[in-house]
This record gives sequence, structure tokens and C-alpha cells, in this order.
Amino acid sequence: MRNDLSAGIVFRELNLDQKSKEIVAKEGLEFLAEMSQSFSMTDTSSLVTDVRLFKLGEKEFCSYEINSGTLFKRYVLFTAENHYYECEASTMKGEWKQPLVTELFVTQQSILASLHIVLGLP
Repeated sequence: MRNDLSAGIVFRELNLDQKSKEIVAKEGLEFLAEMSQSFSMTDTSSLVTDVRLFKLGEKEFCSYEINSGTLFKRYVLFTAENHYYECEASTMKGEWKQPLVTELFVTQQSILASLHIVLGLP
């Protein structure tokens, strides 16, 4: 039997009001991730990992993971040239086992590292 899988990786710019920008500047990316998390969680979601701060080169990122039934999602938040971004990697179709979910999240990490290099982000 064949198990068809599908997943997606989406980038979106986050439009923050001035007050939120000031709080992120003061509190850091963890605050931005916590705001994102509050919008991403549903009644059927559970937090898989807490908010984590990490670096790719010199660039700081912040991530968290959630699942909802059979869907797994990892969100990575970052800034670039005074803009705020969220990168969501999500399983969409099929029965995903943990090793494949990890591969999806590694792919997301590789794309973020490539963008960092290609865009010349600090």
C-alpha cells in the first residue's frame, strides 16, 4: 500500500503595530514567537516544544512546534531589514511518522539558512 504525503512551507510577513514593535525590540524574538503561538493554537492543538531561540550563523531565530491530531507544524520567527517574518512548515496529507516530520523540519532549517546566505542577511 502506498502512503501519499504532502507538506508545505510558507513564509509570511507579520505586520506589527508600533507598540508590538517596541515590545519585540525590548523583549526579543521570544515575545514575537509567543504572539504567533497565541494565534496558531486551536482547541485541538498541543504544544510539542516550547519557544526556542537559536542562531544560523550570526542571525537569530525563534521557533516552536505544535501538533493537532495528525498535523505537525513548526513555526520559525525572524527579522530582516526591519520586517518581521514567520516561516511555517506543516504536514498536510498522509500519515507522517516522526522521522519524516524531522526531515520536513530539517528542510525548513536548510531553506532558512539558504535565504540567510542568498539575501545577505546579517
